[in-house]
Amino acid sequence: MSATCPHTPDISGLREPKLSQSVHREECTQCFDNQDGPMGIDVCLVCFNGSCLDSDRHHTRNHVLRSGHSFTLNVKRTPKKKVSNRLK
Repeated sequence: MSATCPHTPDISGLREPKLSQSVHREECTQCFDNQDGPMGIDVCLVCFNGSCLDSDRHHTRNHVLRSGHSFTLNVKRTPKKKVSNRLK
């Protein structure tokens, strides 16, 4: 038996942001947690709101429940390891 996601038909309705539209990809619009945090930021692919995954505040979950927007992209910045140019 194959399980299908009930949101799959909605994918075709996703659109790129307009030039005048803000994309909140660097921090949560509610608490300002940012993409450098351990879980990063979820960006809604419908309205481009940025929300955190904090287990106490639930901003991503609240956005999905209130808006009905089911698609997010997680943005998490991971620092590169510094490479030493010194000869040993």
